[in-house]
Amino acid sequence: MWMLGARAAFACAGLVHEPLVEAESGSAEVVFEISESAVFVTYEVVYDGDADAFGWIVPATGGVLSVADGDAELLRELREVSAPLVIDLGADEGSGGCGCGAAKGGDNATRGGSLGVTVVSEGFTGTYDYQVVHAASAQELADWMDQRGFVGSDPTDLDHYVALGADFVLLEVAPDVASTPSGGRELPPIRLELDTTEARFPSVMARHASVPTQRTTVYVLGEDRAEVAGWSFRDVTAVNGEADADPWEVLDARLAELGDGRGFGRTWAGDHGGRFLTRFDTLAPREQHDVDALFSVGDGVEPFGLHVVLGEADATLDRRSAAAGLLGLLVLVRRRRRQRTARTIAVERQAAARSPMSSI
Repeated sequence: MWMLGARAAFACAGLVHEPLVEAESGSAEVVFEISESAVFVTYEVVYDGDADAFGWIVPATGGVLSVADGDAELLRELREVSAPLVIDLGADEGSGGCGCGAAKGGDNATRGGSLGVTVVSEGFTGTYDYQVVHAASAQELADWMDQRGFVGSDPTDLDHYVALGADFVLLEVAPDVASTPSGGRELPPIRLELDTTEARFPSVMARHASVPTQRTTVYVLGEDRAEVAGWSFRDVTAVNGEADADPWEVLDARLAELGDGRGFGRTWAGDHGGRFLTRFDTLAPREQHDVDALFSVGDGVEPFGLHVVLGEADATLDRRSAAAGLLGLLVLVRRRRRQRTARTIAVERQAAARSPMSSI
């Protein structure tokens, strides 16, 4: 048994770029920390390309109270604690959205209100220069961004968020090295404090992505288990594949089934550091990103985890064991030969201890 480590994170609209410049994102992560008075949201995207400068556009419903660098260590912890467990029955015994960018070219031109766009705030996080802007219309916002080097945004996607009264956080990105290694490059995470109790994943920003399929992982931290509105969701506790299959391909096939129906898999739930963590995953075509996903808490405190089982088995999840902090006990019965489970061994030992022969 081992953890299936996170190899890519959360879905994004793609980094729209100037001609002959590449910066594409098909995956990213988001963390929603929900309280009674505000929502903290952390975004991290993974991209491939050779752009030496581009922009990252994040729509935010509710007033933006602060913009800061995100905590990469928090993301690492959440990935690890909620990573799917792989059980390989063929192994020898004993042996784991967001608003996206437009290419940023030229210098940082004039700032201030024009074309129906108001700069609400601006500053430097330590990693990113940023501006928070509010727009009267999507076309005026697109024109304003074009004048400042943020080119290529689709006004129809922006219009959805302008109509919601959203602000837009514009982040300037200048990688140390333009080209990216195999597997992509992670942008440093960004953390927003929003004056709202609504945890909205801006799915619509991925509707016109250049990448055809978007991978999304969402973590929700709150008082209890989270659920989704706008998109469907299903609990996914066990996925089965052939003994020699790649566990990522097995899991991706299941997530793609859910994504084709505009759905998430709820793949982990449990306590984490005194808060309740819920994880959601999907692998969805860009055309399904025509509705935002809204996350909320209030669905109880029953914990569970996801297991990817390679080999022929019957798999059931004992959720009482998960409640004991074991991330779920998967009871496996081989069809080729009988396995002695830990419980069976314990029962045998208790019986032996009670037997008169045990004292001889």
